[in-house]
Amino acid sequence: MRIILVFLILLSSQSIAQEVKTESFTISLPDELKVETDRVRRILAFGKNKNPFINIEFGNGIREQYLDIVSGVNETLARMNSTLSKKECGADCEAMYAEGKIKNESLTVYSYFYLVKAKTQSFIITIVSQEPINSGELEVTKIGQQILQSGI
Repeated sequence: MRIILVFLILLSSQSIAQEVKTESFTISLPDELKVETDRVRRILAFGKNKNPFINIEFGNGIREQYLDIVSGVNETLARMNSTLSKKECGADCEAMYAEGKIKNESLTVYSYFYLVKAKTQSFIITIVSQEPINSGELEVTKIGQQILQSGI
């Protein structure tokens, strides 16, 4: 009986992940998220009431338009008093990261951005949430590392 209880406790404390496959990589996202993908350019994932909302764009065009994308994201971040900064991502890899927060009377929205231009993959991850995401499976750079390490 104790073994069964221990097993149930361990099972309930572990988050169940779903595998999301594209033509270029495979990542794991928490099972409670609803995931949609065209497998070629975009993954959308969202939780209950669209919170959190995750957008991953990849494929053709990201690498070529990287500087324009960085500029556009920085314009968005300026309204949140934030800006992209360089982040280490390995050899032949350039990454930028930022987080911002918008607050009004009744709601705070946290935004996380991770942009990567690498030899193997180039992508943009945006996460918007009503709760801060400082660690765990949904931490934006961890999702990015999965993409960089996965390459099919």
